Amino acid sequence: SFKEVASYAFGGIGAYLIVCMSIPCILGATNVFLSGTIGIGMTDMYIMYVIGVLSGIPLTGLRANIIDNTRNKAGKYRPYLLRMGIPCSIIFVLMVWFPYDKLSLLVGTNVLFAGKTADYLAKCFVLLLFNVILQFVYMFFYDAYENLIHVLSPNSQERADVASIKSIVYSLGPSVVNLIMPIVAENVFHT
Repeated sequence: SFKEVASYAFGGIGAYLIVCMSIPCILGATNVFLSGTIGIGMTDMYIMYVIGVLSGIPLTGLRANIIDNTRNKAGKYRPYLLRMGIPCSIIFVLMVWFPYDKLSLLVGTNVLFAGKTADYLAKCFVLLLFNVILQFVYMFFYDAYENLIHVLSPNSQERADVASIKSIVYSLGPSVVNLIMPIVAENVFHT
C-alpha cells in the first residue's frame, strides 16, 4: 500500500541520518576524521582497521545467525530496524565525545611498546573497541533497513518500484545533514 511505501521511504531519512553520521566513525586506513581528531597515526589506524575487519568476520556470521533465527511477530528485520538505531546513535556519540585525553590519568604515560605510550595505546584500544561494537550494531541496523524491501512483497516489480521511491526519499537525510552540519559546527563550536 501507499502508506507502507511512504513509511518505508520516509523512515529511511532517519535511518540514513544514522548511517551518514556513523560512517565517518568506522575505522579506515585513510580516516582523517579519526586520525586528525583523536590523534591516532595512520599506520596505527591501518593496524586497527585490519583488526576490525578480522573481528568482523565471526561477528558477521553471528549477526546473520541471529537475524536468520529471529522469531518475532514483527518479522525478520523490523525488530532490528526499530531497536538498533538508538544504540548506534549512542555509540556514535560516545565515540566522538569520549575523553581520550584523560586516559593518561587512568593508565599513565609510560612508554610500553614500540615507542608508544600507555595512554596512546589505551586510546587505540578504546577506539578499536568502540569501532567493533559500532560495526556490529550498525550493520544490524543497516542490513535491516536494506533487506526489509525483500520481504515487503513477493512481486519483483513492486519491490523495484518501492526501491526507486525509497532511494529518492531517503537521500534527503544525508543531504540535509551535509547542508546543516557546517552551520551547526560553526555556531556551536565557534571560538
